[in-house]
Amino acid sequence: MEYYCLLVKTGEEEKFKGAALEKLSLTDFTVDFYFFQRSLKTNQGKVFENPLFPGYIFFSTEQLVPELMMILKKVKGFIRFLIDNTNPIKIVGRQLEELVLCCAS
Repeated sequence: MEYYCLLVKTGEEEKFKGAALEKLSLTDFTVDFYFFQRSLKTNQGKVFENPLFPGYIFFSTEQLVPELMMILKKVKGFIRFLIDNTNPIKIVGRQLEELVLCCAS
């Protein structure tokens, strides 16, 4: 599996994930999306979820091919692949180890 990161509109991570999975369901691509949230508690005792990395969605796929990139670019809320749309960078090394640990839990 290859892991990548993309930037979407802040606060619309869940919407993007749902829309992308809907579009991808019509294809043969296998993609898993991950975005991380943390629970925060206010002074009044209310608990709410807040994104750990606002606007960032990580995803895994067998291989990032141009056809898959075009599908993701057309999903509402998409901003760009990291580092840029013409040269997305695979997450590797120590960062990949940390990401896989987070995805597993």
